[in-house]
Amino acid sequence: MKTIRFKQQRVPSILDGSTTVFRRPINGDIAANFDWDINDKDYIYYEDDYGDSHHAKELSKYQVGDIVEIMTNKKTGILLKITDVRVERLYPINYGELLKEGAPNRNKKQPNALINAVKWFEKHWNEIYEDKGYEVKTNPWVFVYEFEVLSETTTAAD
Repeated sequence: MKTIRFKQQRVPSILDGSTTVFRRPINGDIAANFDWDINDKDYIYYEDDYGDSHHAKELSKYQVGDIVEIMTNKKTGILLKITDVRVERLYPINYGELLKEGAPNRNKKQPNALINAVKWFEKHWNEIYEDKGYEVKTNPWVFVYEFEVLSETTTAAD
């Protein structure tokens, strides 16, 4: 079974349903070859060594329908089903997507709600990816995975 790594502090928001999306950066060497069809925003493609075009989603480690187990510092027994895969730049990202990522859910009409959600997202993204060359300011290409929680059982080792 495939696994997906999350920080332990993200697990409660996955289990309570406030996190339903995660993003992972795409290797810069691969992403450098991306192009897109201006008429079809969803069709971001790359050319292989033979000059054939392929949808960038084909490069994803996870595909729609995959069942993956959450890993923190150990297996958790929590299973997710991947329900959608997209390829896009990290930014722009809207308020709804920030909430799906687990940003604190404040009333959008409150002053600074969007700014606070963006700050939260950037802080968490950079904690994980800044040292790997994918900091927010580089606006990397990312895989965007939507998911649903299938089970919350613990592993036999627990």
